[in-house]
Amino acid sequence: PRREEFAESTRYLTYQVGKLGIEVRLNTEATPRLIQQLNPDAVVMATGSTPHIPPIPGADGPNVLTTWQVLRGENTVGKRVVVMGGLEEHQAPLQLAEFLADRGSQVEVVSELMQVGQGIEPGTMHLLMKRILEKDIKLTNLTAVKAIQGSRLLTYNVFTKKEGAIEGVDTVVLALGNRANDSLYRSLKGQVKEIYAIGDCLAPRRVLHAVLEGSRAGRYI
Repeated sequence: PRREEFAESTRYLTYQVGKLGIEVRLNTEATPRLIQQLNPDAVVMATGSTPHIPPIPGADGPNVLTTWQVLRGENTVGKRVVVMGGLEEHQAPLQLAEFLADRGSQVEVVSELMQVGQGIEPGTMHLLMKRILEKDIKLTNLTAVKAIQGSRLLTYNVFTKKEGAIEGVDTVVLALGNRANDSLYRSLKGQVKEIYAIGDCLAPRRVLHAVLEGSRAGRYI
């Protein structure tokens, strides 16, 4: 919600790539062998990241989804939803909670932080938190999930270690941040003349970091 304007960056850059006559290969897996056959002078890896799945029992359960699966509409989301925020301090857990609340779900965000969304810029946080509270989204801070047992989540306080549980959950959504998808970068290191990792392939962060690093790599080459 209210983030649609971010798609303008990809629309603009796609247009510029077409305008400049840059060759684009879609539906093509970039394997080490393919890249070596191209014999490039330089390779820039922008392979992004993948959702972080926590190493806890039940994280692979049938009622557990990632943020990406929810936003793509790949799975049905139940009425009672818990969004696991973990240590993700930016917008993903709260934005997803608002997205689900707008579609009729009762949402609780569980975060290990002092305050969920504590890394969000103050102006944005003020407006977002106002909407979150108006939509009766429950915020549970300083709480980690130790196991997902179907409709039951086993939790504990990150300071006191006091255990608890959240009952009657239809769907659990993981909004725990991402992990760099850098396996191709690692396999090509030392195999090509020059190689650079940019954006989430280097470390999952924000749009501005990816654009800046892409610009720097292009100018350096």
